[in-house]
Formats: sequence, C-alpha cells, structure tokens
Amino acid sequence: MLGAVSARELQSRSPEQVQGAELSESVRLRAMELERHPPPLLHRLLVRLFSGEDTRFLIVVAIAGVLGGAGAIVLRFAMEWLQALAFGAHGDVLTVGEQAGRWRRLLAPLGGCALAGLVLWLTARWRGGGGVATLLEAVSIRHGEVHGLATIFKSSASVLAMAGGASVGREGPIIALSAAGACWLGRHAWLSEERLRVLVAAGAAAGFAAAYNTPVAATLFVLEVIIGAFAIEVLGPVALAAVIGAVLARWSLFGGSPLYDVPVFEFRSAWELPAYAVLGLAAAAAGSIFLEVLRAAERTLARLQHVALRTALGGAAVGALAAAGLPQVYGNGYEVTSQVLNGQVAASVLGLLFLAKLAATSATVGSGVPGGVFTPTLLLGATLGGALGHGVHTLFPGSGEAGAYALVGMGAMLSATTHAPVLSVVFILEVSQDYAILMPLLLACSLGTLAARRLRPKSVYAEELERRGIAWEGTPEQRVLTAIHARDIMRTQVSRVPPDRPVHELIETFIEEHVHAVYVCDEQGRLLSVVDFEAAKAALGAPELQGVAVVADLGREVEPLRPEDSLVTASERLWRADMEELPVCDAQRVLLGAVTRRDLLAAIDSELLRRNVMLAKVHWRDDAGTVTDYFELPAGLRLEQLAVPQALVGKTLAQAALGRQWGVNVLAIVRHRADGSTERFAPRAADRLASGDVLVVLASAEAIEQLRQLEESGTASTPPARAVDAGRENP
Repeated sequence: MLGAVSARELQSRSPEQVQGAELSESVRLRAMELERHPPPLLHRLLVRLFSGEDTRFLIVVAIAGVLGGAGAIVLRFAMEWLQALAFGAHGDVLTVGEQAGRWRRLLAPLGGCALAGLVLWLTARWRGGGGVATLLEAVSIRHGEVHGLATIFKSSASVLAMAGGASVGREGPIIALSAAGACWLGRHAWLSEERLRVLVAAGAAAGFAAAYNTPVAATLFVLEVIIGAFAIEVLGPVALAAVIGAVLARWSLFGGSPLYDVPVFEFRSAWELPAYAVLGLAAAAAGSIFLEVLRAAERTLARLQHVALRTALGGAAVGALAAAGLPQVYGNGYEVTSQVLNGQVAASVLGLLFLAKLAATSATVGSGVPGGVFTPTLLLGATLGGALGHGVHTLFPGSGEAGAYALVGMGAMLSATTHAPVLSVVFILEVSQDYAILMPLLLACSLGTLAARRLRPKSVYAEELERRGIAWEGTPEQRVLTAIHARDIMRTQVSRVPPDRPVHELIETFIEEHVHAVYVCDEQGRLLSVVDFEAAKAALGAPELQGVAVVADLGREVEPLRPEDSLVTASERLWRADMEELPVCDAQRVLLGAVTRRDLLAAIDSELLRRNVMLAKVHWRDDAGTVTDYFELPAGLRLEQLAVPQALVGKTLAQAALGRQWGVNVLAIVRHRADGSTERFAPRAADRLASGDVLVVLASAEAIEQLRQLEESGTASTPPARAVDAGRENP
C-alpha cells in the first residue's frame, strides 16, 4: 500500500493506492507505466496458453514447486563440494570431521564463517532476505515481497559457513531461496498482492519439503508457523508446491527412504506415559534455556562492530569444540541424530553432546552467520530424550528403548521452540515413518508447547521479529494490526497554518483544499494544535469572530500519534478523540503527517479482510462547499486501463460495440500525440480508436481478460457471455 505505483498495483487497485489521487491522474500513471514497462513475457505467455486465471495461478505454483526442489538440490551439492575443499575429503560432515587433524578441525569452521561474514559485509547495502522470520514478515505484512538479491547473498554466506562445519541448518537458506524464487515468479506473472503472498508461502513449503522429504509437514509448517491459520484458500497451492518439491528431492537425494533411518520402536506400556510427560516438560525447560543462551550470545557478540570478525569468532568457537574431541558439533547434526536414534551413542556422552551442540549453535547463530536452527534443535531433543530414555530403561528394564525417547524428544524440543505442536508431531512421523510412538509423541509435544509458552511466551521466530520491532502475538488478524504502523499509512500532504492566521482565511483553506482538519504549527514545524472542520463551521456561523479571531483561538490540543504506533493504537486514539484524523509527530512534536479514519479502515480492509475493495474518488458540492468521498464499485466489476486491441483500431466506439457485445463500459480514452503530449477525453460514439490508445473501462474480470487476449492475438474473436453478478446482468 506504500511506495511507487506500479503497473501491477494499478491493475488491481486497492483503496489506499487510490486515496489521494484523482482518477485522471491514475489513468495517466497507468498509461505511462504500461508504455515504459509492458507486461512481462511470462504473464503474456500464460495468458496466451491458459484462459482461466485460476489455472494460470496453479501453473505458477507448480513452477514455484519445481524451483524450490531444484534450489534445494543445487544448494546441497554446492555445499558438499565446498565442504570437500574445506576438509580435504568427501563424505558427510561428521565423517570428514572425525578424519581431519586438530588444526583443520579448528580452521575449517573459522575460515568458513569468516568468509560468510565477509560476504555479509560486502553486501550489507542489500538489506532483507534470509531466515524464516523474514519470511513471516514478508507473507503477513510486507505484501509478499522477498528481496531476491539479498536472499541470494545471505544464502551464499550460509553455504560458505556450513561448508566449514558451522552449526546451523540447511533449511534456512533453502526455504529463503525457494520463497525468493516464488516471489520473482509472481512478479513476472503479474499476480495480485494476495496471490503473491500465497505463492511465496507455497515456495517456502516447496523448499521445506525438499529439505526434509516431508510434504505434509511442509504444508503444516506454512499454515501453522508462517501464516498462523489453516486457511482453506492457501492449503491447496501450498500442498501442491510441497508435493512437487518433495518429489524432486526424493528422486535426486533421498530415494524412497525417510529422512532418518531408525529401527522400529514399540510403545510397550501405558505406564511409560508419565516418563514421556516428564520428557515434554524437560524439553520445554531445555528449549527455554537454548533460546536464552542464543540471545545472550547475540548480545555479547554484537559488541564487535565488524561482521566478519563476529562470524569468525563464532566459527572459532565451533572449531575449538571440534578440536577438543567433539566433531559431532559440526553441521546441522543430522548424522549424530541418526546415531542417537539407533543407539550408537553411549549414555554417558549424550549430556555432553547436548551442552556442546547448544554452545556451538548459539555461538554460530549469535555471531550473525545466516542459517536455520530447525535441524540443530532436533539433535538437542534427541540427546535430551536419549539421556532420559537410558535412565528410564535402567530403572525399568522392560520399558521402551532409549531411541524411542530420543525420537519423541526431537518432537518435544521442536514444539518447545517453535510453539507448533501439530507441525512437530507430523514432522516426526514423516521423517521416521514410525507411527507406534504417536501417543507418547502427542503427549510430549502438547505438554512441551504448553510449558514452553509459560516459560517463554514467544517462539524462536517471534523473538527474532520482536527484536526488529514487530509484535508477533495473538491471532493472525491481531498480528497484522500490530505490525502495521502509523508511518505506513499516514498522509504527508497535510494543511499547516501559522497560529496568527485570521479565521476567515482558515475557512477558505478548508473549502479550497478539501481537508477535514488543519494543523497549527510554529516556525520550526512543531505541532501546536488542531482545528477541525466542525470548529471552522462554528466560527463561520459566529460573525463576531470574523476579523478578530485567529486560528490559535480555535485550536484543540490532541495527543499525536508516533510513527511507530500500530493500527491498534491509532484506532483507539481516533475513537477517544472523536476526530476524522490525527496528526503524526516525532519525539520533538514536529508534524510529519496525519492518519485519517478512512486510511485506517482501508488498511484494515486490504491487510486484514483481504478484500481490496475497488474505490473511485468523487467530488460534489453541498452547502459546506466541495465534498470529497469515495465510491465503491459494484461487486464483480473492475476499473482497468487497457491498450486498444489491434482488431479494433480504426473503428469508432459505436462500431466496436464494446458495451453491447462485451459488457464493457468505456469511461475515458488516453491518447498519446506525436509531439509526446497526452490527451485525455471522455468518449463519444463517433470517436475513432487509434493505435496506442489506452481505454479506461469498467467491466467484469472475465470481459477484461477476453479483451486482453484480443489485444495480444490481434484478431477479433467471439465476445464472452455477458457477466452476471448477484442475479443481474452487469451494465
């Protein structure tokens, strides 16, 4: 809703984009934008091949799934190749780490993380990209926009660090790249903002599914963690992309096997349920400790100014642990987790591995190395559950194997850090394909989530967003309202008047500028008071005030909004003040702009209700002068600008019969002259259409799409059936 007007935005205008702009200005911008930036090739190709808009969207979703799966494959092979260079041998990171000498164990992660920091330092100007938290922000409150170049740079830094053995997961860069690729596709397919959000979420699901070979868990990851609600309109596209991403990864990386090769476990007795309940509570405590150590490492290492120095120090910590005889801290922990599940790690070592992996991951992530914590968390849960399982099996020899407790511990630890119990349960079932532990898994994950929320109300991703100043709590609707700020919707063009201006001049300001309020400011631009339209009308009806009163006498002191105030705060202040708009000021009370009630409702409509109601700005005159309001277009109709199809060039509007045959109302014609100027005029039946003309039309989406196809084909075709909406024919 902010920023420059693009062709795609003007194609499906939302209320906040229309506000403050005349219809003729919108047409001019649209014509200029189309002339400079014609529809992308992908959009034109999709329109030519597929007639239905929904079909085209599903095709784009499928392509996003392919990109997500392919990106995971490329990233994994690139990391393995670089890892062979770092350690001088091919194989998984645990094997090559165990075979490496002490100095190589130390220097490999130090060098990889230092190179990662250097990449981050060199590309610091490209902000954004990377991480699940960034994806949460993009899908929910940033209109689905993911910065592709920044994502590539951060993912490259992550690959360099992981190749050296940094203790982070591959899922971070894989998901980020998949989402960025989906965003690029959506922009070139000219998707609406709402569908772009869904496509980016679907791309993330494809990356997650390709990383773990878990299409169902990937779908739940998007619905439960990223979106925060099980929306039906999102489920289909996300599931489609996840399945495609998983199929590609399974074909090239996993074969038909699950992610973890574990023995078959058996839930032997209901008497074991108390032990699994204890495991869930222990995971909640361990998860809280893990997040606290993670944040403490970030605060400590943040004192180092240069990012490359910070990341090198984080890599040195990992290398020191590996050189001390614990190469198990290398990488995301997948290989060690598999060993724990299969009972190949001694009980006396599990506690030490938990502490070492916690320290290595905290040092790596805390130093600023981009990457995921999802897979390292699984190792922490496996060691915690394995240690508890060995203790239970020692006290009660007839109980289940320690590996079963390790598998349940993975889910419990995951749910404790992500606060997503459904995702955790399904993920563990998918990566192990062992459904015998479903009952204890449900118990441990549920208790782990409940206890973790008491100990630490925010998840690992919500905490990261909070450090960026984004509140992430409550329902998805509440999160949107608290995440959008006054600075995002305020109007900067407001009427400022000095305190000594006569009242009669103030009345003229209201009539000429069509505003609801004027702001009394001193010479430094600081807000003194507000005069609303009602106060001005009262002064107009009091002749004794004319010529003697100044605007300072009519001013009303109000509590201004701050730029960082949320929509919730703005709504409450507007209600208490009982005004149509409120000023937005900085800490020194310098006036920056204003938030109107209409802007607030439009933001809620677009961001929360996702309706994007079509509005047109209209003026009329009454006793108070010229009044400005917004007219909502009839349901099912769209206001569009279209280039005249070649098949209609040379015909008059009467001969084209757009209204009679197509159900299209032509409201205006924009014509570009040879001298570079632009003419805009209301159409008449005798006006002859010329090549390059742009038509402003009001029509159904179906009719507009048919006209677009006619424009691209250049030949006449059979008009579509007249669109019917709400039981009546559209005009």
